[in-house]
Amino acid sequence: MPNNKENYCPFCKEKINEGAVKCRYCQSLLTEVSASSKTERLAELVIKAVGTIPIMITILLVIAAYFGLKTLSDAQDYAKKAKESYESIEKQYRVNFILIQHNIESKLNVLLNDLDVDSKATKANDIRQELRQIFDAINKTYKTEDLEKIQSYKLTEGLLAYNDGDYDKAHEIILQANDTPNKFRLLGAVANQKGYREEVANNMNEAKKYYRVAYINFNKAGKMIAKDECKLLCKNKANLAAMASNIGDFDEAEVIFKGLIKDDPNQPIHYWNLARLYSQWGKLDLSIKTLEQGLKGLVETRNISRDELINDPAFKNLRSSEKDDIKKRFEAILEKLP
Repeated sequence: MPNNKENYCPFCKEKINEGAVKCRYCQSLLTEVSASSKTERLAELVIKAVGTIPIMITILLVIAAYFGLKTLSDAQDYAKKAKESYESIEKQYRVNFILIQHNIESKLNVLLNDLDVDSKATKANDIRQELRQIFDAINKTYKTEDLEKIQSYKLTEGLLAYNDGDYDKAHEIILQANDTPNKFRLLGAVANQKGYREEVANNMNEAKKYYRVAYINFNKAGKMIAKDECKLLCKNKANLAAMASNIGDFDEAEVIFKGLIKDDPNQPIHYWNLARLYSQWGKLDLSIKTLEQGLKGLVETRNISRDELINDPAFKNLRSSEKDDIKKRFEAILEKLP
């Protein structure tokens, strides 16, 4: 059956039958052009699929045996250009990867070092959202083996699971990260949330087990933090003191919180934590007084809400006080909190 499909001669541009060996108009031989064209396509596929020189050479030898040495030369030239293009793309991939790595680590460090993990501040929320967007984007773009080279990758993945409230998953992921202060601080934060969940459910024995784990992790982090990293050191001390308070070591917690207030009297969260301690300790007059001292800052920063004061188990003793004076002062504080 005749071949009715047509093509164009690459030399005179006249219509010819597809697969013709010789142009019937200009008499040019077409075998070499056809072979070269096939070789280019084959070489392109090889480069894209393989990209490694030893395998390319093997394929080119097969091409030479099938099409001849002239075609091999064409394939080699094409392969060289394709390889150069591949290397250029690979180089850009690496440059972009380094920039992404720096971006994700800087944002994670701001969130972990400069802000509280659970901070409700606008800046903290913005960084969490940016981290999630970056994390989702790089998972679609980069290879798993490359992603795992980013020191902060596992911490970021764990932090996002923590923010989603999946504390078991967060714990499992964070354990895979390299040992750094932030690894143990995040493990402490996860254990603290697990303890808080048990405390709300009135499972105090289970709650204290988690709080002890949190205390151990914050203690490990504190030993790894350099003494000149004052901000991070203070945050970890506050975490450590809060856990000491939760497991009933009130004396140690009071010493740490008072020291933090002395060093930074304008940090309202320290007054909140000390007030929590005094309520747990049963020192209700000191608890309400300390809350009042930090109230202005708590209102301005909006880090603490009225619901937290109402629902936090640590303030149970303060909320249930029968003293009229304490009741009135407590209601006044509630009215001012957002």
